[in-house]
Amino acid sequence: MKKLKPTRWEIMAAIISHEIKDGEVMFLGMSTGGITMLLHTYVPGVGLALARRTHAPNCAITSTDSPDMERILGDNIKVISDANIYLGEIDIGLSSCAQVDKYGNQNIVCIGDYHKPSVRLVGPILQPTHLAYFKREIIAIDHAARNFVDKVDFISGVGHQDLGSKSRERIGLPGTGPCMIMTNLCVFDFPKETRMATLKWIYPGVSVDEVKEKTGFVHHYIPSRVPEAPLPTQEEIRLIREELDPDAVLLPR
Repeated sequence: MKKLKPTRWEIMAAIISHEIKDGEVMFLGMSTGGITMLLHTYVPGVGLALARRTHAPNCAITSTDSPDMERILGDNIKVISDANIYLGEIDIGLSSCAQVDKYGNQNIVCIGDYHKPSVRLVGPILQPTHLAYFKREIIAIDHAARNFVDKVDFISGVGHQDLGSKSRERIGLPGTGPCMIMTNLCVFDFPKETRMATLKWIYPGVSVDEVKEKTGFVHHYIPSRVPEAPLPTQEEIRLIREELDPDAVLLPR
């Protein structure tokens, strides 16, 4: 049998699937279409459905704003009430933004000075809640230099700031903050030693130089040699293509 080659989106969905533990609850927020919808809703939605079909049958999401995802994935997505958002019962949140910095602080409010912005954005909606209360947060964002900045213009979602590993506790935030930035090129994590976004994996066909070129914050935490992201198993690819998303409506092929 010919070996299946995963797409970049399938690799990302599998990474999210492996991040989810049995019984955990994921919160998917609102998306605005295009690549944001793909990164922020479809990829994690397929990832959660994949987790339910493999190692985490009791995981769930609180809500989804995508009729396509609900229609296609059906019973593979267990939707529960979002009433537990403020009770510290959300294990993983997904958020997106216009700017993210090396500490994982996010901005979805404005570009430039708040009082005289060059661009007024959609606003934070639930982003402050995500970054304050959820146990961990995955930031899903299109990889462009304008999105990866050394310091965000406005903090609408608090990351790890710039005060060291205990900065969130110092300002009274119960959640542990961002654990990952997932883009269409790579994955960053936040090591406990620095709490700064550090390049962990690149996808097949992506170079470290390409990531540097499209990352606007200081590159101290982009090593010269970075491993490729782990690939989904052949069974995971089969499940996505034959059972979860056979018509490639959610994940392009």
